[in-house]
Amino acid sequence: MGKAKTPSFMLELPLRVGKENERVVMARLEVARLTFNACLGEAQRRWAGVLR
Repeated sequence: MGKAKTPSFMLELPLRVGKENERVVMARLEVARLTFNACLGEAQRRWAGVLR
């Protein structure tokens, strides 16, 4: 991927949660990551089929 033509920046902020909520938040983020990757993989598979 080439360099963006418009200036941009990224800001990372730490997520601060209590110990009681950390496990729940981490589990939900993992589910979101797995769902995103599954959808991305399926979309790539379908797009590859269109290009054939």
